Amino acid sequence: MTQNADRPVELRPSEVRRLVLEDHARLRLRLRELKAAAEWAGTGDPSRGAELLREAEQFADLFFRHLEMEEAQLLPLLRTVDAWGEERARQVLDEHREQRRLLLGFVQDLHDPQNGLARLARETLALISDIEADMLHEEESVLSEDLLRDDVISLDPMGG
Repeated sequence: MTQNADRPVELRPSEVRRLVLEDHARLRLRLRELKAAAEWAGTGDPSRGAELLREAEQFADLFFRHLEMEEAQLLPLLRTVDAWGEERARQVLDEHREQRRLLLGFVQDLHDPQNGLARLARETLALISDIEADMLHEEESVLSEDLLRDDVISLDPMGG
């Protein structure tokens, strides 16, 4: 397939699935780093606040880029895979809006000197748990091999 300067190259469903799953693997690695920083910050050592903030901002940057990639690659594909595609795409977009809202609020909380480090550490761990659950749900639903197939299944309405 040739690439037109005005249009991105269309990827096969399996390629989109692979891209998103690879991104999820990178996100999980960053989440481990963020979790370690949150656990250290939870000890109450004030010097750990800067590390938690740095890890959170790095994760947020990666996560926002991930959402953009999903919206550019996965959503157009979801809209076409079956009769439920538009609804699936709408649900993913709704989840992305909520994730952006939560993550932006979380990063703002980290910058607020009124918030105690122990509280921020707890918030971080809760956010990590939510994001991990969201990724797992996405992998089991909209990223399933049964849904994102390269082969086209054609149903004969006459039953033959």
